[in-house]
Amino acid sequence: MLDLQQVYRAQLMSLWEGIEGSQKFLPYVPGRHLIAEASSFTELNAATYKPKQGVALFLLDDLLLVAVRKKRQMSARVRLVAERCFSLGEIIVIDLKDGGELTNAVKIKRGKETFVYRTERAEDKRALLNAFRKVAEELANKRRKESLAEAEARKRESTLVGGGAGAGGAMSRTTAGGRIHASTLLGPHGASSGTGENGSVLAAAAATAATEKKDPGRWINDFSDELAVAIALREWGDAVSMVEKGKGALSTYDVADPAHQSLSAKLAHHTSLLVAAITHDLSSPYLKKTSVVRNASYLLRLDKGEKAREIFLAARSELLRRRSRQIKFEGDVSLYISELALVHFTLVKNTSEWYMSAFKDNRMASGFVRWASAQIEAYAEIFRRQVYGVADQDPKVVSEAIEITKSSANQLKEVGLSFGFLLEDLLKPDGTDRPIPALTLTLADEPSEAATHRLSAQEIRRQSAMLHR
Repeated sequence: MLDLQQVYRAQLMSLWEGIEGSQKFLPYVPGRHLIAEASSFTELNAATYKPKQGVALFLLDDLLLVAVRKKRQMSARVRLVAERCFSLGEIIVIDLKDGGELTNAVKIKRGKETFVYRTERAEDKRALLNAFRKVAEELANKRRKESLAEAEARKRESTLVGGGAGAGGAMSRTTAGGRIHASTLLGPHGASSGTGENGSVLAAAAATAATEKKDPGRWINDFSDELAVAIALREWGDAVSMVEKGKGALSTYDVADPAHQSLSAKLAHHTSLLVAAITHDLSSPYLKKTSVVRNASYLLRLDKGEKAREIFLAARSELLRRRSRQIKFEGDVSLYISELALVHFTLVKNTSEWYMSAFKDNRMASGFVRWASAQIEAYAEIFRRQVYGVADQDPKVVSEAIEITKSSANQLKEVGLSFGFLLEDLLKPDGTDRPIPALTLTLADEPSEAATHRLSAQEIRRQSAMLHR
């Protein structure tokens, strides 16, 4: 006999494996299991009933997962991507009557949202509705028992303390929650039974559970080998997805279970290797923007966002140093400052665009603030050395160099950066005063809809104080 929890765990792991992004919607919860799957549905526009996209519906005991069918690039194969997930306690499922071109359709309502799904086969619709009815009845019975048990407990408690109230209040609180009513959840009750228990995910889960029962360590060893191969082949995306699935699988085991200890050790080892490999790639100062954004996203998914930021900015600093050293000073101060300013401010601007594309969380903006300020100060130091390092420098040359710098720095405004006040004092001969820069950060990767994100004066002062300690 297979352990029921083992089967449920295998079902969730099969869903994580077969549906991209499903793990964030379906975290492991003891007892959560798959009731039915329907892979032949199409989502319709709720107003016009025109087809939108192919979907697969996965009904669990407490959730409904909707996955979209998408074609893989350079391949005819189709992949499933999780799009939305409904809690069964917040939706109503309506059996739409056939009429005109609309046949075999169901409507799902959640608050003011409405979704319509249809299938070509009437039996698929009947199976889904029957599965919903079964879940609704089970939930209703479960909550009825819980309500009665709570009411009984309240009654005993009130008897002990001599009070008569409490049971009714407990009942009302329990039943006032998001209950699914079988009578309103579904339409006609004449549909034939069928829950899709021979579906692909259910079948795969049953096979996985049977294999795990015979050889508990086999899945872990196979998983470890596949992850090692993905890392060796530099298939970072697949490897990161496997790590995420491995973490999900880890949560399904009891901490004292030897399988938990084995999987935890293998996962930690391979994750360390994967992070090292990705960070090595990210440390190259010659990566293109797409590679930077992709590698940073992998590290963010591995909870290594701070490390990704440090490595990326260090690589950009190294690139800036190399580019600056390539500029030769041949006696013409204005020409040298013009080239130096172009290199510095263009690279800072590009880095800002890349950074905002790779690290969209505004909480990570302070790291870029410190980096950008440091680059401005580094530029100002070279500026002062070249412009004021000559005794009796021509005031016209000084004025021209300052204007060139300010003109080149204006391009930073295109990405929401303004260091006007900072430059004003840093370009003076002593360059000792460093006022707080007026800084604005904009998500440059989404100019059509992104709002400007301005750091508060208090936050800027805090960061500035940290910079100049």
